[in-house]
Amino acid sequence: MIAYTIMLMLLVHAASAATPDQSFAAPPFAQFVHRTYTSRDGAPNPVITLAQTRDGFLWLGTPTGLVRFDGAAFDASVGEQLPSPNIYTLFADDDVLWIGYAFGGISSLHHGQLVNYDMKGLPGGSIHGIARRPDGVLWAAATKGLMRLVDGRWQALGDDAGFPGHHLVWMQQVRGTLWVMDVDGAYALDPDASRFRPVDKDEARRARAQVPSGGTWQPAHNALDYLFLLTDSAGGLWTPTDTGIERDVWSADQQLPQVDRMTPRDGLSGENVSAMLQDAEGNVWLGTNGGLDQFRIGKFAPVPLSRDVMFPAFVTDGDGGLWVGGPNQGPVHIGRNVTPMPSMGTEVWCVARDRQGGVWMAGAAGLKRWIDGRVTTLALPDELVKANDPDTIGGLFQAIAMDADGGLWLSVAKYDLYRFKDGVWTRHGGRNDLPPGPAIRLLAAGDGRLWLSYPDNQVVVIEHDVAKHYTAADGLAVGNVQAIDVHGAHVWVAGDLGVAHLEHGRFVALVGAGGHVFRATTGIVETATGELWLDSTAGVYRIAADEVQRARADPMHAVAFELFDAQDGLQGASLQLRPGPTLQQGPDGRLWVARFKGISWIDPLHVRRNRIAPMVSIQSLHVADATYPLTAGLLLPKLTRNLSFDYTAPSLSQPQRVHFRYELEGVDSGWQDAGTRRQAFYTNLGPGNYRFRVRAANEDGVWSTQDATFDFRIAPAFYQTWWFGVLCGCLALAALWLLYLLRLRQLAARERIRNTERERIARDLHDTLLQGIQGLQLRLQTWAADKSLESRRRDEMDQVAMRTRDMLIDGRDRIIALRRTGTSRIALVAALRAIGEDYASMYPVRFALHEQGEPRLLQPEVAAEALDILREGLRNAFVHAAASNIELAVAWQADGLHLRVGDDGRGIDEAVMCAGERPGHWGLVGMRERAARIGAQFNLHRREGGGTELSLRLPARGTFAAVRMRLWRQLRRTGEVQAD
Repeated sequence: MIAYTIMLMLLVHAASAATPDQSFAAPPFAQFVHRTYTSRDGAPNPVITLAQTRDGFLWLGTPTGLVRFDGAAFDASVGEQLPSPNIYTLFADDDVLWIGYAFGGISSLHHGQLVNYDMKGLPGGSIHGIARRPDGVLWAAATKGLMRLVDGRWQALGDDAGFPGHHLVWMQQVRGTLWVMDVDGAYALDPDASRFRPVDKDEARRARAQVPSGGTWQPAHNALDYLFLLTDSAGGLWTPTDTGIERDVWSADQQLPQVDRMTPRDGLSGENVSAMLQDAEGNVWLGTNGGLDQFRIGKFAPVPLSRDVMFPAFVTDGDGGLWVGGPNQGPVHIGRNVTPMPSMGTEVWCVARDRQGGVWMAGAAGLKRWIDGRVTTLALPDELVKANDPDTIGGLFQAIAMDADGGLWLSVAKYDLYRFKDGVWTRHGGRNDLPPGPAIRLLAAGDGRLWLSYPDNQVVVIEHDVAKHYTAADGLAVGNVQAIDVHGAHVWVAGDLGVAHLEHGRFVALVGAGGHVFRATTGIVETATGELWLDSTAGVYRIAADEVQRARADPMHAVAFELFDAQDGLQGASLQLRPGPTLQQGPDGRLWVARFKGISWIDPLHVRRNRIAPMVSIQSLHVADATYPLTAGLLLPKLTRNLSFDYTAPSLSQPQRVHFRYELEGVDSGWQDAGTRRQAFYTNLGPGNYRFRVRAANEDGVWSTQDATFDFRIAPAFYQTWWFGVLCGCLALAALWLLYLLRLRQLAARERIRNTERERIARDLHDTLLQGIQGLQLRLQTWAADKSLESRRRDEMDQVAMRTRDMLIDGRDRIIALRRTGTSRIALVAALRAIGEDYASMYPVRFALHEQGEPRLLQPEVAAEALDILREGLRNAFVHAAASNIELAVAWQADGLHLRVGDDGRGIDEAVMCAGERPGHWGLVGMRERAARIGAQFNLHRREGGGTELSLRLPARGTFAAVRMRLWRQLRRTGEVQAD
């Protein structure tokens, strides 16, 4: 703190030595935020003429070409196609830019398309002006005459128009009237007239400057003779001078205007102003021999102080005025007028207002109080008087406040905190419950409480003579507390490390969006509407009321905020430590903020906003080192993977704050936030159709009403085409098909080996075992018929023969099953015929098979199950029915396969029919289970004429195999032949 104080004193003494005259003199054009663009910024010079087209671009005409400006960059490439680089005048007609040349000639530029007009036979000389009358006719003024554009061709003005001029100086259309001046006189063409009327030159000058005739509006000099004039939207008349620019503003009650002048010494880019324009956003632009100047009204309005003011200390009064002092600014009261107050001392470092309306100023002259027009001086504490160094002590006054009992508190850096009551100064007000040393800030709240802030997270509040301490243990984490604000029940503190609010006896930190910390805050105000305003080294923050409420309800909520800085009219860097606090609110609601070089104010209820939505445009498309024209349906080369877009939005007020979002349809899932970047990059793109979209918002968050879009297509390489994909798919399917066929060949070969072995085994069994058993059966039957054997032996032989016959039948069944050549190729009817004939050869029964319809290929599983069911049925009929005739009927029908086995035997027992099975036997049960597995209808019943009938109905779906394509059958047949 000591080093800081020494530094401030050195700065003050240096400033005092350099500026002995302390009289009021505001900086030139202080109400504007001024910015220059010179060759260092890419600006051309000199700038001869200016125009702004409807898309927002600012156009600069120079002797070396045409330049387009979007607020961020100067583009001279747009003028490369002009017939002459020496431009003398520009006229913006909506989207069309008209260009007049210094050596004659006119061109028009519309969306990049240039039209050059034939000027043969027309008045020669420089083009001094181009204008469109209310009837829609375009006029141009050359040095040697006027011309009009008729049916796309320029025509010289005839003698019947009443214009005798021959050496024109300027032409301008004002409120529908066309004003022209030459070296000899002036003329006017009214909106409904067809002929010019001569007018007084002074009338023409006034009309051009848009200065009302008569009344109290009187120019103070002969400035209206200049060729370049501008009247801005606030009524200020801009006039070039020999050394720069002058702005005159007339008030209704003043005969002479208020004059403001600026020269290169004050920051103007050049001394010769040759072009002036006010753009759609209200900014005034000057073209000079050194570059381009912008004058913009900021959101903060400056307080008229000395141009050399530093470290201003201030306080608002009860009437909306302002008391200001400073180390090099004599005390003044600013109300309707600026009133110096020399009786309040010099080199003021601390200003405050007490509960009675008195204004206190502390500085090198001591401690003074103003109330009701009277100034009194209060003796300082003895400790300060004994120091006998008023200049040094004057720079140490830090805070003044009056408590509810009328006691005056004074905090002096390097010394202590004092209280004056009943004519006596006492340290710490005679209290022993305050932190040692001086306080940083003192605040007398409206509810009578006195708040004191200290270094290292310490705040004290005195209420009813009781001191309440808050420290880091109570959540206070703002460092050195440099500002306090009490708004009703809301208490806010701010310091080096951030901002906090008091909730239920504890302080809670305020955090900004994205984790932002409001560091180095020296002023804090909560307004009547609930907004929170902060002054810090970064600028002035505005936090909306709803965000404040959410933060108070939820300590974890990160508040959205708006940040104002020097681009919004703040003057200089923020003040740290002293004087303070740096942000205060007056009774009229205005907020006042002190900065290193001045004081500014803002009305939080009427913040100046830029309501002009930016018009965004896509400028170029880059692929590798090539730049492509933005033509509709652009086709980019195949294998284009990486590209970039340049885009812009000519919002001229604060281009550095223009915010962009973009999206590439087909790639991005939504809008991409680009911030202030004016380029978009994409990588790893594939072939196809794309649409690039971009939108922009100005510095106040007003978004463009229409997105800029560009459609393009990336051509595919041959392997990226759809037909290549289809071809690859077909090849893949063909490969899978071949693999499938190969697998079928393998399975078929394996099956043939298995079936060959089965057939070999079946033949061996048939030729050996079955033939032997059949021979044994015949021998047994012969013995059973031998009458020479006793009856008991013949019966035994007969039983053995019967058992042998059963064994033979079972063996043949097994051989038939074994000789299947694969379930997929079962010849069902042939197999059933063989089974029936085998049984018929062993039993005295006639067997017949009847087949109807066209045979069809069966599903292998279905054929196998059906064969087992019918084999069991035939076996039962031959073995148990004692029938004379057995028939098997096979019917191939559209709805399926119908199979029936019938006999004329003794018929099945009723008990078996009812039970569905024969006790101890599982044949019927097995047949039903097999039928259920293949979805067949199984039925067994007695026939009316005697005997039993078994029927099996197999549905077409699931029974018949699907008909394969002819190619498949051929391929499979080929595979099988090859496997053989």
